[in-house]
Amino acid sequence: MEGDAFRSTDRADAEIGFCCLNAQLRDDARLGRLSLNDGARDDVQIVPQEWVERSVTAEAPRLEPGENPDSDWTFGYGYKWWIPEDPRPGEFTAIGVWGQYIYVDTTHEIVIAKSSTDYWFDENDHETIEVFRAIVDAMAS
Repeated sequence: MEGDAFRSTDRADAEIGFCCLNAQLRDDARLGRLSLNDGARDDVQIVPQEWVERSVTAEAPRLEPGENPDSDWTFGYGYKWWIPEDPRPGEFTAIGVWGQYIYVDTTHEIVIAKSSTDYWFDENDHETIEVFRAIVDAMAS
């Protein structure tokens, strides 16, 4: 990574585990690239490949993408990676509060990092994924 990252903390100064990793946008893209490359960089395995594969796989029915009676959200979930509804092969994304995204399309070897301030980001997640898909389609053709 190029810069230091930090985690937000609660009132007791304990790191918040469910969110709030703060890093530079370029480093977000590097994290996406690391996952795109199955956890390797410059032919050095940094994160075990098996862990990376599992991190983008829903491991329970309630975590599968799409309409689901066990979930009120249509995105699937792995280990901090979301699997969009009607996923394309090799597609996953990290979604941060207020509209931060790391989008990875392994089929086309594309990583998109997005930083924004979007109060309605939860309502805009599907639209944002469609924008990323349109970018991938344009770059792939």
